[in-house]
Amino acid sequence: MNINFVPSLSHITLAKIAIQVSNDPEVRCFEDDLGFPVYLLPSKILETLLLNGDSCFALSSALLEKLVCLTKPESFNIKQLFYGRYESLSVVVFSAAASAKSFREKLRFPLCILHSKKWEKLVKKKVSTYPLPANLQEKVADMVRHVNSEVEKWVLDHSPITCRSIDMRNIFIWKSNGSIDRVKTAEVLVQVERLNISKRFIVASFYCLEGDVISLWDKMTEKEKRRVCDISSSLVVRIWIKWLQDGEEINWRRLAWSSVLNPLGVRCFFLKLRPNSKKSWLAASLRLRTLQNDDLLFCLSHLDRNRRSQVCERCPSQVLESFLEWPFQSSFLNMSDYMWNFLKEKEFRNLVHLILYQKVLVRFENFDYLELLKEFWKQSPPEYKEYALKNSLSTPLSTIIRHKCSKSVLKKELSPSCVQDYMYFEALGIQFRYFLGGRSPDINSMYLEINRLRYPRM
Repeated sequence: MNINFVPSLSHITLAKIAIQVSNDPEVRCFEDDLGFPVYLLPSKILETLLLNGDSCFALSSALLEKLVCLTKPESFNIKQLFYGRYESLSVVVFSAAASAKSFREKLRFPLCILHSKKWEKLVKKKVSTYPLPANLQEKVADMVRHVNSEVEKWVLDHSPITCRSIDMRNIFIWKSNGSIDRVKTAEVLVQVERLNISKRFIVASFYCLEGDVISLWDKMTEKEKRRVCDISSSLVVRIWIKWLQDGEEINWRRLAWSSVLNPLGVRCFFLKLRPNSKKSWLAASLRLRTLQNDDLLFCLSHLDRNRRSQVCERCPSQVLESFLEWPFQSSFLNMSDYMWNFLKEKEFRNLVHLILYQKVLVRFENFDYLELLKEFWKQSPPEYKEYALKNSLSTPLSTIIRHKCSKSVLKKELSPSCVQDYMYFEALGIQFRYFLGGRSPDINSMYLEINRLRYPRM
């Protein structure tokens, strides 16, 4: 199994341009003034899903508050639906007053679609200044969305220590594949004296920067040391403090399991674990889906062949799901070729379902997931194909695999085949549920739920 992802020279070049466009002052000013993360909401996708008769949509509380500020409705209230792994979800409930009509209309054709179009137009304008053919300009514009998503996820993962007075865009260290090098960024961040020293100590603790942990602790006053615990109640930080105060040897296994929900220091502590502990920890983090994709590759590369196979046997679908995400999609088929010994029929069916409904249908990215699905299908053993065709996916699968479908045909084929009351997908750190009208007594119209994933906190 080749687990070394080496981006092509073309990808490296385009990613570099995408980062430059993402950092362009005019683009950033537009995003900052708006406050709403429009780059996470491709206008064409939302138009396809939302502009459907009596559609309406719901957002998570945090996103809804931002949109409400933009639309300034006169009469509405917010009804909370549920809590869970994700942020509490809310839906707008309107009064019968005529003053609410305008806001209802804006929600049916949301302002976020209009702002998304403006953002896309601005990004394309910036990309057009580079001497690239049209098809590559489209790829760069798509990459800008992913670059911004990287920033958004970093901020969410590090929310307790972020500071408005510090522009992280000037601190981020980027990898050649277009993702943030979190370890190198942390190494720079702990040296930024404008950031409170207690917060810098927390960063050093989570990233297992032993030298910085010692030097920052020695520089802190007693008040600043007490403030560390006020900012972060994490066991990871307490383990490092215990080590500093009592000279107690670091229990790397305990630290690793304490970090499993936010494994920022994985590239350090993973190497300290014994072989079987590495295997168990990696399998658990795969099931929890808390690892960054490039960190997953790092961990797999530091397992011996036997234990790597055992991890793949325990979590084959989770490993393959990681290779459906940017920028690793081009390696999916190579990885799946290795995974047939571990992938069960049901897991294959579920992966096909995921590609169909979360990738092919919504088309969030400038990547041909339909062709990937067809190749994945060709690779699969006959009994796996038979198993997948026996369930509710059989009609759209037959159509898609055997024919070249247009977008409209795809949507027509896929939507009625969904066995649930909704189609679920995740993209760019956002959870979506597209509810199908009339499929449930509690759902009278189609609507889209847009809900930011709750990332683990420090």
